[in-house]
Amino acid sequence: MSSNISKKKKKNLLKKILILKDFINKNTKDPTLIEYLLEIEKEINEKRYGLLFEEHIEEIISANNIILSEVKELSIDVGGNKNILIEGENLAALKVLEQEYQGKIDVICIDPPYNTGNKTLKYNDYDYIDSDDEYSHSKWLSFMEKRLNIAKELLVSNGVIFVNIDETQIGCLILLCEEIFGELNVDVLIWPKTDPKYDKNRVEKPIFNVKMAHEYVVMCYKNKTNTHFNKMIRRPNHSDFKTPEQPFYME
Repeated sequence: MSSNISKKKKKNLLKKILILKDFINKNTKDPTLIEYLLEIEKEINEKRYGLLFEEHIEEIISANNIILSEVKELSIDVGGNKNILIEGENLAALKVLEQEYQGKIDVICIDPPYNTGNKTLKYNDYDYIDSDDEYSHSKWLSFMEKRLNIAKELLVSNGVIFVNIDETQIGCLILLCEEIFGELNVDVLIWPKTDPKYDKNRVEKPIFNVKMAHEYVVMCYKNKTNTHFNKMIRRPNHSDFKTPEQPFYME
């Protein structure tokens, strides 16, 4: 797993400052030099590099008070197999899953709000993000960061997370995933989709000179070197498939 190079540099600089402070204290005891070093140390600690965004607080119940209630009349006996369907706020649900399933999940698929200005991304049960919100990217990144950090902890050592996204946030999402999982643990898949002018989920006006007709799947590995997929073969006759993006199946 690759580490964040800026964090390595920061740690190295702070280590050198500590050595200099120790030397000054033992030899010159010059308070002015110590003050200079403290200023530099403060600046390094406060400085961030890479993807920067303001954290936005979501008013959900604390993890200690999250309780799942079973609806027994909806339970289905599937021969002893344990499957769970959780209906509720996804961050709260992830916090519950983290308590029992940390390090136990093989694959996680996430289909988040695309942050296109549609009424799909909601904060605090009432606050939607509008397309003209100047903090829309910041709020979306804060929203995703919390969930991806917990999802990462749920994965086994060779687990993978698949995140669907379109061109609105693909750049931000890749940077965020590389920050959380490491640059070498992130891949991106691309596939054609419906022409935007026929896509009812989009709220912006269709762009006619540049055709935005692709979506993406960002793959995040817990540790890519430990992850191996089964070989994929082309189905001899896949005429029963209704969409062109499904000509393969897992062997």
